[in-house]
Amino acid sequence: MDNNTSRPYTITGVMPDFPKKSHLQFNFLLPIEDTNMSWTNQNYFTYVLVDENASIPALEKKMFSIMENYIIPAQLAYGRDPAFIQVLKTVEYKLQPIADIHLRSDLAMGDGLKHGDIRFVWLFGAIAGFILLLACINFINLSTAKSANRAKEVGMRKTVGAYKSNLVAQFLTESVLYSLISFLLGLMLAWVLLPTFNEIAAKSILFPWEVWWFVPLMTSSALFIGIIAGMYPAFYLSSFRPVNVLKGASVSAVRAEILEAVWSCFSLLHRLS
Repeated sequence: MDNNTSRPYTITGVMPDFPKKSHLQFNFLLPIEDTNMSWTNQNYFTYVLVDENASIPALEKKMFSIMENYIIPAQLAYGRDPAFIQVLKTVEYKLQPIADIHLRSDLAMGDGLKHGDIRFVWLFGAIAGFILLLACINFINLSTAKSANRAKEVGMRKTVGAYKSNLVAQFLTESVLYSLISFLLGLMLAWVLLPTFNEIAAKSILFPWEVWWFVPLMTSSALFIGIIAGMYPAFYLSSFRPVNVLKGASVSAVRAEILEAVWSCFSLLHRLS
């Protein structure tokens, strides 16, 4: 190690590489006995397994005894300046959950590992949510714009005995299918382009396929978006009057009926607010 041929080391075990998304990254592990054990050595970060019933603030206060009983005496024996000793007396120990180290480290860790920022996660998440909202609005607009072309279909189906609930179920099913197909295409594109993105951005983002909640979350999200985006077109497409449609009402008349229904909806929301 460190090109020191006078002290060889014996490999006693081999393990698989840690996942790239793990905070803990290393090339090899050494027993602590094989390192500099001086209390003046500050090269290491300590991970502590805390009892689940322990009081973290109380434990942090007790940890200052390490500074008083070991580190300060060792620094005095090392010949440190008194001003430096006074600075050490103001040091506080803080414990942080290991799961928070990567994204919620508000201190300069200096551990040589890559750290992120939870604020950027929320920022990009908000941007993604806004884009998804725009997609839903565009879907509603397109469905509404094409609704006049399906007016005769609605009128004919109502004439042969279809209930409004049947039409609502049909249009919602179409919307959910569109959403599922869109989610599948989006996941495929992201999976194909992610390696290129990681190479350009120097990142190591991975799809968490092994996590149990990922696939159910994607499926439920697709269903939820499909229902939310298709609810408005489904109810208003199914509300066409078959008498007006089959009598040959013009496209503009059907659209006027839709706009009237939309205006009534907005008026109701305004009164409720």
